[in-house]
Amino acid sequence: MNSENDFEEKDKQTGRKPLATELYFVIIIAVFVVVFAAAWLLDTEDDKAEIYYKAPEVTEAYTDIFDSKQATTKVSIEETHFPIDINLATVDQLCEINGIGEVIAQKIIDYRTEVGIIHDLKELEQISGIGESTIKLLAENVFVSNSDYIPFTTTIATTTKITTTAVKNTTTREITTTAPPESEVPEPEFEDDSPREVHINYANADEIADSLKISHELAEQIVSVREQIGGYSTLEELYLVDSMTQNIMLQIMDHIVID
Repeated sequence: MNSENDFEEKDKQTGRKPLATELYFVIIIAVFVVVFAAAWLLDTEDDKAEIYYKAPEVTEAYTDIFDSKQATTKVSIEETHFPIDINLATVDQLCEINGIGEVIAQKIIDYRTEVGIIHDLKELEQISGIGESTIKLLAENVFVSNSDYIPFTTTIATTTKITTTAVKNTTTREITTTAPPESEVPEPEFEDDSPREVHINYANADEIADSLKISHELAEQIVSVREQIGGYSTLEELYLVDSMTQNIMLQIMDHIVID
């Protein structure tokens, strides 16, 4: 008893409440937390159940909308199947060809409008900005139908004009044509390349070069040495010429005349 009284006295002095009171307070708080958590979980499960219940309706509605849009898209888009007839193609269809822009496509349509029918893809080379490479690209994706095809040639107009003239002349009188006589072609004259005799002390440089078939430069050197020595007296004196060699001497010595 004295011990219990001592504890009570100490609790009164320190201001502490009895241990049993604190325990009850903690238990009450714990129960409150558990009840609150259980209520919150039940409320969340109800919301989830409602969402799961309504989800099929929402999904079905969106599915109907998606199917409707998809059907509309399929109806509005028309796919172009290449190759296509160049005389039936539109600007948009030509633009679908890789490498053909809107400007070139419009020029092709304008040209077709001007001439009426495109008979040959080669005609398009007359359009500014269209060359051989563009024609090859078009040929892989467009065509001219057999009923429209006429080979394109730059001489069509000239040929037509000549043919028309020939027909008119035929209706008035008979035309006879005579082939012009073959002109006699003179046989080419072959120059004699063999050396001829020449008087080495009297001929000028041109005559020496022409007669002995040597260069004009060598002939002038021969004349120059001749003037320096007062005329050649022997063939050996020709070796005084700078450009004279033994091979040249052997070729011309039999045709040189010296007094």
